[in-house]
Amino acid sequence: MRKQNYAFVQALRGIAALWVVLFHAHEGGHIPHLFGALPHSLSAAIFEAGHLGVAIFFTLSGFVIAHSLSNSRMTIGNWGRFMLRRSIRLDPAYWASIIVVLAFGLLSAMVRNEPFALPGPDNVVAHLLYLQVILAEPAISPVYWTLTYEIQFYAFFAAAMMVPRHMWWLLPVALLSALGAFNDLMPGIFLGMWASFFIGVLAHRAVEDDRWLVGLAILGAALAWGGSFGAINLATALALYTAVRCGWAVEGMNWRWLQFLGTVSYSLYLIHNPVSGATGYIVHRLLGSGLAADLTTLLMILVASVFAAWLLWFAVERPTQRWSKNLLRGPKTLATAT
Repeated sequence: MRKQNYAFVQALRGIAALWVVLFHAHEGGHIPHLFGALPHSLSAAIFEAGHLGVAIFFTLSGFVIAHSLSNSRMTIGNWGRFMLRRSIRLDPAYWASIIVVLAFGLLSAMVRNEPFALPGPDNVVAHLLYLQVILAEPAISPVYWTLTYEIQFYAFFAAAMMVPRHMWWLLPVALLSALGAFNDLMPGIFLGMWASFFIGVLAHRAVEDDRWLVGLAILGAALAWGGSFGAINLATALALYTAVRCGWAVEGMNWRWLQFLGTVSYSLYLIHNPVSGATGYIVHRLLGSGLAADLTTLLMILVASVFAAWLLWFAVERPTQRWSKNLLRGPKTLATAT
């Protein structure tokens, strides 16, 4: 498969991030009248199910990493370069968001005249190293748990590429993951969520080789059987496979606003929760409660969150993306991550 950018993948990133924002707008108690005014099935799909945006992100990660590393020769040195580029791509925006979250927490405590305690050094270090879930440290932000898994997905998959015929044994591991065989492991260990990532890998492989459709179907059925999170993994994988196979992925959903959301999706995911909380508090203080206030609050939450995400992307994420693409390129046999 020729390596190229897919507008459809970027659009799915934007949808996933937006869905998570809507979830936290409801979970934060900012739109109770709006939530109650809508038919329950619609409210549930738009707001309550928004946490499933994480399922889309996991499967997208599997597809994108498989695409970026396809036909690459993985060595220990190339693995190190790949992980360093991933670190440069992810760490600065993540670390900057931690500062923002703590600053908003302090500001909120001052406005509400409530006590505020900074996280301890152990907690901060655990977060910086993506170990907070494994070490059972209190979350600085409720969205950070996914990064613990993402960084392990990347490291494990790239390392597995050094093993001859690595794909065949990764599929049984993914099946065991989908069936809950690793649920009793220490929280934060990636094997419990491995199937959600690997089905994206299979979607990519199935485009190149129809024989992998069998693995995609089996793993997808096991995931969907496990509940809504797995069902979204399967739906995302099938959407990716279909879009690429029919040639629609290159320009599919290439709408400017959605591509913009996809561009800033990582920053939006990282920073939206404290921005949503502050925005919801201010708007309700000004407008009170009621359906009109909730509608205004939701609109302002979306505008403020996207604007804050753009600022973080422009100031931190964009320059570090460029740096990660130019630094330590390594041999031509190792493709730069898409």
